Amino acid sequence: MRGAQTDTVIRKLFLTLLFVVPAGALAHEMWLAPAAFRYSGTQAVVPTRFLVGDAADITPWRVAWDKVVSLRSYGPTGIVDQQANLRPTMPSLEAAAEVQLTGTGTHIVAIETYHAEITLPASAYNAYLAEDGLTPAIEARRAAHLEARDGREVYSRRAKMLVQLGPRPTGNVTQPIGQTLEIVPLANPFALHNGDVLAARILYLGKPLDGAKVMFADLDRPASPPIFAQSRGGGIVRFVAAGKGRSRLSVVWTRALDGNPRADFETIFSSLTFGY
Repeated sequence: MRGAQTDTVIRKLFLTLLFVVPAGALAHEMWLAPAAFRYSGTQAVVPTRFLVGDAADITPWRVAWDKVVSLRSYGPTGIVDQQANLRPTMPSLEAAAEVQLTGTGTHIVAIETYHAEITLPASAYNAYLAEDGLTPAIEARRAAHLEARDGREVYSRRAKMLVQLGPRPTGNVTQPIGQTLEIVPLANPFALHNGDVLAARILYLGKPLDGAKVMFADLDRPASPPIFAQSRGGGIVRFVAAGKGRSRLSVVWTRALDGNPRADFETIFSSLTFGY
């Protein structure tokens, strides 16, 4: 885990960069925030927000139709296209979705975005790679002696949330849905109790990913520092469930691109939100 002094230096650097890159470009964590994670009936309309950032820097994500590849739910009745229930950002209204779920059990709601491009000064890009533990880019830049060159990447986002309808958690959430970078719980988080181990597998391009830096954030206590762990032994990461509440897991990974005129790396950000 980084020291407090290093965190402060990096945060000051990134705040400075907000004046030289597009607004919101560095707020790369995005997640789905439902009005509630549990509903007692067999049907529910779930108001859902799209958020980016961390702790005190959380803001609504600006949603446009050309940013969203898909918005779907995966539940006991199968896969449902939820894109018609999405409201993009308007001049005086933040984006939201009225997700419609049917069937007792645990539902996965997932969004995928198109690529966006970003270029950062070399020092900022190197700091970002180090902060997020993106070893493929760190090693590629070092091997090619390009650490002094500006960083160019295309990036996209994957986000999932788990919503429980009725009393019985179901095992479907322990199966991947096919996201390029995906966080898959090894047991249904709705069945966890205080002190239980929350374990998840990180998949990248369908295969277990070792060496990824995974963050656990307590959404009910935003002032609490996040906890970090590295995926190991078949992409597994473990955290201790400290108490009831809303939580988020997030991870980012990248790969080098050959001969791409737009970027040197393709980066994907992925998150999973749920309530104990």
